[in-house]
Amino acid sequence: MPNNWAVDSEGGNTTGLIDEIRIEHYKTRDHCVFSVYLGNRNWKRLNRRKKGNGGLWVECPLRGPNIPATEEDKCWLNNVWENAEDYPKVERFPREGGQFSVPSLDLLCWEDIPRYNPRQVGKTRWLIESFLAERSIQLVFGERGSFKSTLLLAAKAVANREEFLGMKTRRRRVLYLDYENPADVIKARNDGLGLNLPENPSLAIWDRFGRYPLPGPGEFALEYLVKTCVAETGHGPWIIFDSWSSLLRPGEGGEFTGQIAPIYAQLRKLVDLGATISVLDHSRKYDAQTIYGGQDKEAKVDTIHNLQTFENRLRPENAIVRVESWLKRFAPKGAATFAFEVRNKKDDNGEWHVTGLKLVRDPVEEQKREKREFLRDLIRKNPDLGQEKLAILAAKKGLARDQAIEILKSGTGKYWEVNKSAHGKYCYQLLPKS
Repeated sequence: MPNNWAVDSEGGNTTGLIDEIRIEHYKTRDHCVFSVYLGNRNWKRLNRRKKGNGGLWVECPLRGPNIPATEEDKCWLNNVWENAEDYPKVERFPREGGQFSVPSLDLLCWEDIPRYNPRQVGKTRWLIESFLAERSIQLVFGERGSFKSTLLLAAKAVANREEFLGMKTRRRRVLYLDYENPADVIKARNDGLGLNLPENPSLAIWDRFGRYPLPGPGEFALEYLVKTCVAETGHGPWIIFDSWSSLLRPGEGGEFTGQIAPIYAQLRKLVDLGATISVLDHSRKYDAQTIYGGQDKEAKVDTIHNLQTFENRLRPENAIVRVESWLKRFAPKGAATFAFEVRNKKDDNGEWHVTGLKLVRDPVEEQKREKREFLRDLIRKNPDLGQEKLAILAAKKGLARDQAIEILKSGTGKYWEVNKSAHGKYCYQLLPKS
């Protein structure tokens, strides 16, 4: 209890500088919060909205993580909580007193406006080169079975500072919040991918079968964790949410701004504290390139990655996954697109397990290359044919006429050129390969 405070002989209300204390009530998604301000200090009593836990008192310093309140402070804080009607209320804005003061808009002068200072901001730092920017929100989506979880479980590369599919990484602590997968599936991935759980000091998977229930993005537990990681390592953790639908309230589908915006506000708060966030999500049924739900999902994130599976003609048991990347604020769409092969192996019981990922050529670009080579071969064998006749011939051999015309047009000047023959006909001539 502060030195200039006292409790009367009956153990009742505190006496002394009562006007220096301000209190505030508000609700988060999971807690009813009773906040106490005294000078430049702040304490919070957290009560679960669904289950009472007797109230947890924490102190919230200006810098660093929240810490449990001391036993001495708890005594007078409990007295304030039990006699809240005796204390002045804090209006949401402005808060009065020290660091909690926010100027009222009608009193804001030009000189008081907070100004962005680029000299205080460093360059973008990539936890995974051209894939995951530090202190950003990343959205990874695709149809079911497109190996989203498998790709991000390769996050062990960040925890161990290993290369990630040929891309450089920075070491960070990684927390994978798995709201969906069965425990035996997680075990199979741990064994196959060599995650070394639970011994890995920098990688943790928190699933729904653990000792404690999984926290949501707006819960105090995650905020405290981020602050602790920053205090201990100088960097926030990489937190992976699997998946988006588990962050919604019961009955919500994530189609409307009112359902999407509050979750992103909570995620952005974690980012502002130092975390890097990835969220896994699903694409629309029958449309693997479009995310399910409202457009605000894409508008409020920093990077988007769409996963699509392709057949592997050489090793049919190993799917090829193309990751089309839109780095939005960092690079044009498609600039960091890549593909990987999912390596599988049978165990002694005949069951298949994913054992790793291998960087491969982009299957879309490979298909384009194969079609160009097909047309190059037709031009080589039919040097007197023009566009229309080449397209008709290509259609007879399996390449759609309109697609052949499109490739012929786009490849002119790069792979072939159009010349006028002695007979006045326009025909194609191959250019040398570079």
